[in-house]
Amino acid sequence: MSTGLDLEVELPRGWRAGALCMSDEVWAEVGVEQDCWFPEKGKGRGAAQQAKLAKSICNGDGERPECPVKWACREYAISTNQKFGIWGGLSEQERSQIRRNRRRILKERGRRLIRRYE
Repeated sequence: MSTGLDLEVELPRGWRAGALCMSDEVWAEVGVEQDCWFPEKGKGRGAAQQAKLAKSICNGDGERPECPVKWACREYAISTNQKFGIWGGLSEQERSQIRRNRRRILKERGRRLIRRYE
């Protein structure tokens, strides 16, 4: 899978099957529906509470461990430029910051390589 950042990311096939957000048991346990991973912007406190709940399921909250596929989910969302929702415990703004940081790092590494061979 291409990340658009000149990196290749290999994710295991079927990684989503182990995701807590795909579990009816988790939804029943915490009393949420799947749409809490896609809170609507501009819906005020309700959206913020949905995002917080989704992140607590992804990241663990003291009562339950973090989602076993959190890192694969996060990388998938970053590498495929997912624009909406909570993926791997991160919002779009947080994923966007990671992408910017990766681009900056790659750019700097490229500059160092060029200087090395000049």
